Amino acid sequence: MELRDVFSKYIYDKCPAVAAVGPVEQFPDYNCICSAMYWLRF
Repeated sequence: MELRDVFSKYIYDKCPAVAAVGPVEQFPDYNCICSAMYWLRF
């Protein structure tokens, strides 16, 4: 299995579970994190 296949199966367009400990004021918004989990395919 190629790396691209692994990313497509497990990471591409998936919403991650996110947890944080400590000051979270600078932590990105969950929607920003989810939107970074996809890329445009040509």
